[in-house]
Amino acid sequence: MKVLLIIVVLFNIFEWNTAISQTTKAKPKAKPPRRLYRDSAKASFRIISNDSEGLYNYEWVDVQYKLEYVHVGNLKEAKQYIVKFTSTSNSCSMCELPNTTIKVELHPLDNPSTTDFMVVHECDKIELDYDTYKITKFACCDGEDEIEVRDYHYQQIIDGDVQILKGRIPNSPMSLYFAYKRSDYSDTLSLGKAIISYNSRDIYEVTILPFPLNPGDCGYHSPEISVYSVDKDSTFKVWENEFSVWNLDAIESKSQVNNIAVELVFDCTSQRVVQIPLINGLPFGKNERKQTISLPLK
Repeated sequence: MKVLLIIVVLFNIFEWNTAISQTTKAKPKAKPPRRLYRDSAKASFRIISNDSEGLYNYEWVDVQYKLEYVHVGNLKEAKQYIVKFTSTSNSCSMCELPNTTIKVELHPLDNPSTTDFMVVHECDKIELDYDTYKITKFACCDGEDEIEVRDYHYQQIIDGDVQILKGRIPNSPMSLYFAYKRSDYSDTLSLGKAIISYNSRDIYEVTILPFPLNPGDCGYHSPEISVYSVDKDSTFKVWENEFSVWNLDAIESKSQVNNIAVELVFDCTSQRVVQIPLINGLPFGKNERKQTISLPLK
């Protein structure tokens, strides 16, 4: 009887160990996910020097990553990109604004080890758009920000002060850009110039003369700039610094651009409004790349 009991106990122990073994084999450990790509960079801050009066010179580096969908100029189609922004700034205890350099790298999401586009600018901010990018330099004191738009061929499309207006034409590869740039202090003959651009090779400038007023009769700051449709029946939508004109839907040529005007409101001793209509795609319908007009009498 004792022998039979020992055999039964041993048999039960064998079955229990076998069950545990089978259970363990049925639940293998999950494999860690395969890492397809990784890039990392460190932000930093360092004090370069200081003097006996407690003034410091210092430098800091900031790195950011974003995903953007853009069309790099030399490629056939747009892609989604991993965008890496690396900004390096130098400043001091008594400095108003830092000196900043920004490097932008575009790595395609489907092949991130390659770089389709890279650019470096001395500026305070770079913003990417589908087919262009915008560079901004912040102004000190009572000055005005300087803004520039470039394409992904590295070519400048337009530059101006305070703001740049972009016009999107639905279902058309064409775009319009409007800006205003003040004259230098040394220029006593003009207030500044309105700039109208279609691309880096098709740019028009209209210089604004102060007559019948004196230059000192108008404030130094840029005028308010806006774009409106001359055609009251057109569908004209504006949001922030962009607008779209649906009555130009699917146009193929600049000569088809009509019924749009740029308006500049100058803060002089009395308010003066300058209007620049686009006729067949040209300022005032004139083909001259550089034109000149005076302030209106009233």
